[in-house]
Amino acid sequence: MNNNFSQKVKDMISKLESSSYKELLDDISLSDIKDSFSSLTEGLERLESEDKTLTIAIVGQVKAGKSSFLNALFFEGEDILPKAVTPMTAALTKIRYSEKNYAKVHFFNNTDWDNIKEGAKKAKNLIDQKREEMNAKLREKNREPVNKSDMELLKSMDNVSESNKAFFEMYELFNKNAARLESKINSSEKDNFEILDNISSANDLKNRLEDYVGANGAYTAIVKYVELFLNIDAIKDFDIVDTPGLNDPVISRGNLTRTFLSKCDAVFLLSQSSQFFDSQDVSLFTEHLPENGIREVFVIGSKFDNGLIGEAKKYNEDINVAVSAISSKLDSQYRGLIGKYMTKDDDRKKSLENAKTYLISSMCYNIAKHYDNLSEEEEHTKKQLQRAYPKADLSKDGLMELANIDVFNKEVIPSLVARAEKIFQDKINDLVLGKRKSIDNALNSLIDNINMRYNEFINADIGTLNEKLKKNLSVVSKLKGRIEDIYDSKIHEVKVKFYDLINEIDDLANDFANVQERTRTEQHTVTVKKRGILSGIARFLGIGGTEEQTRTRNISYASTHDAIENVNQALKKSRTLINETCKNIIDHETFPVEIIQSVSGVFDLGDKDFDVDDIIYPLKKVLRGISLPNIDISKDYAEDVISAVSGKSETSVSELQNALRRVLSSIVRDMGNIIRSRSSEITSKLDSEAGTLIEKLTNNIKEESEKLRKELENKEKYKSLYENAIEDLNNIKNSYLS
Repeated sequence: MNNNFSQKVKDMISKLESSSYKELLDDISLSDIKDSFSSLTEGLERLESEDKTLTIAIVGQVKAGKSSFLNALFFEGEDILPKAVTPMTAALTKIRYSEKNYAKVHFFNNTDWDNIKEGAKKAKNLIDQKREEMNAKLREKNREPVNKSDMELLKSMDNVSESNKAFFEMYELFNKNAARLESKINSSEKDNFEILDNISSANDLKNRLEDYVGANGAYTAIVKYVELFLNIDAIKDFDIVDTPGLNDPVISRGNLTRTFLSKCDAVFLLSQSSQFFDSQDVSLFTEHLPENGIREVFVIGSKFDNGLIGEAKKYNEDINVAVSAISSKLDSQYRGLIGKYMTKDDDRKKSLENAKTYLISSMCYNIAKHYDNLSEEEEHTKKQLQRAYPKADLSKDGLMELANIDVFNKEVIPSLVARAEKIFQDKINDLVLGKRKSIDNALNSLIDNINMRYNEFINADIGTLNEKLKKNLSVVSKLKGRIEDIYDSKIHEVKVKFYDLINEIDDLANDFANVQERTRTEQHTVTVKKRGILSGIARFLGIGGTEEQTRTRNISYASTHDAIENVNQALKKSRTLINETCKNIIDHETFPVEIIQSVSGVFDLGDKDFDVDDIIYPLKKVLRGISLPNIDISKDYAEDVISAVSGKSETSVSELQNALRRVLSSIVRDMGNIIRSRSSEITSKLDSEAGTLIEKLTNNIKEESEKLRKELENKEKYKSLYENAIEDLNNIKNSYLS
């Protein structure tokens, strides 16, 4: 199936609308076709209004080597794209081709910055408490107070969240130039950004960006994301989104990453080879990757040189054996983790299972590119490789092959570009498939109706037509006394359905009210007493006797991204439930039959001149007016989660759970108001319809009788029209919907 289906349906409608037999067509079924086509067109226009340039996202934890990988791919190994020195300096970067080089820097808004200030304040309070506790102990021993800076103390503190640590760092940098930066944050513009133009070269770009995303840049603290427009032929056919680390502690940036990812067509997942695709990677990828829409996933083990150097002895210093064995081991490790940590019903699991794994070394690429003019770090790595694998080919070509970067420029990316149209089409197939079914059903109804009317036409005559009309009108008049009771029953049924819907959404919210407790391992520094006689003497004299040691600890936390995912899923499913209920609350096929069955006692079903379809068909036409439009919810409940946890990406399970439940309660309350409004709206329509149904039904029966009279008075003409219509409709079904 492809996008030509839309044009086929458009042509089909045009043919039917302009046909000589249009007056014979069932306007209910024809209207269904047009409504489905309108819905299809709106959906396609929405998708096609998005930029159709292939977009590739680079995803991974902080320091996974994302920027180094991109610098190797597109900048000959030069450090043009900013590398995140700390989580605070990580900013999403979108790269797009342009004949003119320029950058668009987007800043945080007031809400974002209020959360950052609040987190920084909490961190500062804990730092001051820590400093006072340490100084109190030192005063007891008549020793000098702590001379460490706030940042030095903060790094060793266990009771400060990673988010608040990042917020404190950002706010400290902000305060160095607060007067200059305040105006940027307080801008009244909805999209607050600055253009950097007149960029002459890649190095000029690097220098200009330093002030915005560098570790000590004047604006770094307030930059949310950056768009780069570059005159690089290599990216003419696609865009790149370089995401901040998926463990970004700045939750507003993390949420932005999710938004960008939802519009991407392919994803490169980077993980360090030395810690390849661990459970934290799985958790982070499933937190951020959208549930639907991305089928092209490539898993990349970065910094492969580190793994090779560390395991040389295991493979008898044979680099070819090492590359093959490590590649196989890491691929097996990756697939094992996907099977272990991802559930069967997760739509993302299939894409991740089908992903091909690659191992790369941006460092080896850089060494090959700068072979005769190596930096100190490059020279050091080359010597390590030479010592680890003395017989290895570490020439320019050998290093380039080991780097494995060119496979992306020569194979992976060209393949994606070549399949771009198919990738785009896959995004709209679900929409087209859904509408295809409804249009097929409506076309079949159109054909069934024309056949039914043709049979009625062939078997009817003017002499009996008046008698038949009289009987039908008599039947309808007998319905009048019973209609009110039937509609009262339907109104009660509708109210019960909507009441049950409120309870169903309440239950649905409960299904999403829990957050997963996550754990990670990290290193931290502690100050301990030295052991031994000399250290004891030093402590006695008050001149030392302590040392710093690095230790490992397990951290338990809850991810705000999990809560946001829960909120988005609860909202999505609530919206679907409400719209499906409103759509099906009055079944235009079964309700007329229910009415007929409820009053069947007034019919003489043994009368060969009476056809119950003569009542049901007009009844369907009347009842089609009882419908409700779909709801659309514009409120961003994810922002409520972010505000509830002061913008922290991680917090305690209990704190995040309480915040999540408050937001879900808000969703249930708002959905309840919508449901009650819809219930009132449709019951009012039913109540109104009960009073006018007989009149409308009588008029419709008279209209149908008059149409048949007209046809019988011109029998040869209409016989030909019917036969043409039947033949044409069957041809349309076979050709337009094939």
